[in-house]
Amino acid sequence: MTSQRFRIINLAAVKENPWPYRALIFSLIYLAFDCLLPLIRLDPRHLSRPQIAGLVILSTLAFMLLQMAIPRAIVGMRLPVRQSLVGVALSALIWWLCVVVKIPFREMPYALAVGVFLLDKALVGLSLTVALAFLGMMLSVIIREPKLLLPIALVIMAIDVVGVLTNIGFTANTIAQHPEVVHRVSVAMPSVGGLQPQAYVGPGDALFIPFFFGIVERLRLNMRGTFFTMYGLLALAMILAVIGVGNIPALFPMGFAVVLANSKHFKFDRSEVFAMIYVGGLATAAVLGFFLFTHTHLFHAH
Repeated sequence: MTSQRFRIINLAAVKENPWPYRALIFSLIYLAFDCLLPLIRLDPRHLSRPQIAGLVILSTLAFMLLQMAIPRAIVGMRLPVRQSLVGVALSALIWWLCVVVKIPFREMPYALAVGVFLLDKALVGLSLTVALAFLGMMLSVIIREPKLLLPIALVIMAIDVVGVLTNIGFTANTIAQHPEVVHRVSVAMPSVGGLQPQAYVGPGDALFIPFFFGIVERLRLNMRGTFFTMYGLLALAMILAVIGVGNIPALFPMGFAVVLANSKHFKFDRSEVFAMIYVGGLATAAVLGFFLFTHTHLFHAH
């Protein structure tokens, strides 16, 4: 009787608020995916180019789906700030233990070391994704009007293009001169079939996915359209990065997806348009000034 009652209560809780359970399930799937994918050993010399391309594309699609499903589930939980801070702190602690403290694999038996090493690498990506998901959700509460999404998305898109694709951009300079820092704070795509894709989701990208999701969820905008449009464009951007096109400013397709999926909510009068242009210009100028300052004082000349 007790067991049956316990089961009914759990099913009722899942039906009432499925997002915590979805977040847990997606996290476990992520760990399994990140641990098991590198164990697949295929000799690229025995595979045709279409087979290699298919393997890389499928694994990239799965990776990006998990990278978006986890923050989507966390945003759906709608936790208060205090609980979100706990989520950030616990996830950041796990990341710190894995990346900074590090686990002494050499002192372990071989079989155990291999298992812990794979789990450790998976936990780095998962803990970073979860920490930034909670943080992005917390930051999203500052946006209280749907129409503010448009100027925010446009400014972020412009800033990321300059930051990634120009020689004064902070991101471009950091990647070129301090790649070890970038890799430490980014979510790397796992290897597949002996191939190690040089692709990763940067911290800014992992932060703005839940930031946009949080706004769309709380203001009851087009979440389904936002999710799938963003997924399609970001997966395409990641595939281009994996095949060697170069660094992709992921906030550009991300912002474009948000604008495209929620365009019907962006209606401005004349004064709002001028205010949006004015504030957007100030924000862009401030960021460009930051880029120029860091390019001159923090990075050495090429």
